[in-house]
Amino acid sequence: MIRGLAAEGIPKAQIAARLGISRTTVIKAVNSESPPRYERAARPTFSPFEERVRQLFAETPASTGAPPTTPSLDPRTGRTTSVAAAAHTSAAGPTSPPRRPYPAQYQDLEPPDAAEHHPRQAA
Repeated sequence: MIRGLAAEGIPKAQIAARLGISRTTVIKAVNSESPPRYERAARPTFSPFEERVRQLFAETPASTGAPPTTPSLDPRTGRTTSVAAAAHTSAAGPTSPPRRPYPAQYQDLEPPDAAEHHPRQAA
């Protein structure tokens, strides 16, 4: 595509702008003999460790630390959901700490009146 646009006489800067790529990319593509070839680097595999991991799982009873995934009914939607998902749906859910009261020095203050407050003035 890049070479085709360049063959039509379109400037490289316009090709880059039209395709949303760098001018250097356009220049390299036009000057290259063939299309770019992507080769994925070899990655290490899990197979050398698989046997030992399976052995450890067999020795250790379900101690993943994850919350149970027993299905329950979501009261808002009426659909079933896991306990783990239900525990994280609400900000005041069982995983949230209890809210602390305001410090005594702030309890008697009245909030600023929105009708009288201007953004660039101190409250």
